[in-house]
Amino acid sequence: MKSVFFGVVATAFLSVVAAHAQTQTQKPAPPSTPPRPAPQAAPAPEKPTGEEGAEATTAMFGDWQLRCWRADAAAQVRARMCEIIQSAVASGQATPLSQIAIGRPESSRGLFLTVVVPVNTSFAAPVRVLAGEGDKETVDVAWSRCLPTACFATIPATNDMIRRWRQRNETGRMTYVNGAGAEIALPISFRGLARALDALAREQPN
Repeated sequence: MKSVFFGVVATAFLSVVAAHAQTQTQKPAPPSTPPRPAPQAAPAPEKPTGEEGAEATTAMFGDWQLRCWRADAAAQVRARMCEIIQSAVASGQATPLSQIAIGRPESSRGLFLTVVVPVNTSFAAPVRVLAGEGDKETVDVAWSRCLPTACFATIPATNDMIRRWRQRNETGRMTYVNGAGAEIALPISFRGLARALDALAREQPN
């Protein structure tokens, strides 16, 4: 199968943790031609920045972004939700095409790994993540559902997976099969992941 590589950019695509709680399901859209690669963005400084209304904050840790926000603006007691994310974009496009995130859904005390890709996706094979050449254990991420704008794959982030990924500092690889049967290969940078996980734990302790 043909491989297509996209550049990695640490930027927000959508709230994976919030979307994880939704239940609407859609079938994948018809296949389209994958875009050309985009260059990797320069790392951003490790400084938290407030968003409008100080309801959401972000901070960069290497190639990973920590994002926190209030889950429900209408609730009297609003839970603070956080996730660490990394996105991929195509050349000439501002909107990310895919995202990998680690976070804790509101209904769970454990961490989940979630991958978001376009609806032009085949469910014949799971998303597969390999954390660099030295990591021999591929993580298979099972598909969960599709929304009108994206498809989601998610699994619990096991202690063993987190332990192994903390030790990585190079570029890994995530693959999935699109609607045309082509293997899409996305580089994943593990630079800064350990520090991002530490910051996530401070924001959302068990």
